[in-house]
Amino acid sequence: MIKLSDILNEIITETDPKVGTGKKPKGSGRRLYTDENPKDTVSIKFKTVQDIKDTLSKTSFKSKPHARQSQIINLIHQRVRAAYGKAKDPEVKARLKRGLVYIIKRKEASKKKTERLRKLKEFEGDSNPLNLPYIDTWHNGQYKAQDGKTEEAIKLMTKAADEAEKYAKETQDDGINGEAGYYRGTIAWLKKDYNTVTKYINDTNVKITGNDEVLKRLLKNKDKSYKEAYNLQEASKRKTQQLKNDKIIRNIKRIKK
Repeated sequence: MIKLSDILNEIITETDPKVGTGKKPKGSGRRLYTDENPKDTVSIKFKTVQDIKDTLSKTSFKSKPHARQSQIINLIHQRVRAAYGKAKDPEVKARLKRGLVYIIKRKEASKKKTERLRKLKEFEGDSNPLNLPYIDTWHNGQYKAQDGKTEEAIKLMTKAADEAEKYAKETQDDGINGEAGYYRGTIAWLKKDYNTVTKYINDTNVKITGNDEVLKRLLKNKDKSYKEAYNLQEASKRKTQQLKNDKIIRNIKRIKK
């Protein structure tokens, strides 16, 4: 079991970034600042846990790609750890320790998301490469909607949204929150609640996933059936890619035997 003291005293072993600005910490050859584009800057605060939460809740942070978000999380981690190491006052040190514990958790969650994205890229085209239960529930809801079974579809999609929100809370993943928002927007469309659809189109997390475009297409075609409005041509392309990937995986397994 990893001890908190070990985490708090961990040593950074990553290589020095190729580009950077700002001063190097005393006694270190490592730069804290890893991005030189001022337009990409996110102002950060880290004196308290709430400061860190507020920073990571900013639209300027959430709108960044995952790789950039990881950089910012790492920067906050470095800043808090450095401040914690220098603090002399017991109250200040205790406050910074709480912040450090929190940002370490966010850093670990970010690492897990990086791994999930890596797997998604590896199995591009597979509709559920990580075997997440809410994905299959969602697809079952979509099939019901395409068959015109709206009430059954809403029930399944609502379950999928609930499951996705629970998973997003566990993983602190804004992308999954965006998936849940997309599900809620689709449910609203099926209920003809078009104001709520618009709300989710403008949701920052939904935009991260790119599904705001799907909701826009649904809204544009609100007089059509879900099957027509969703545009199954796109879904067909994904299904074709999935079948290709399945074939590749079967061939690999046969070779290994």
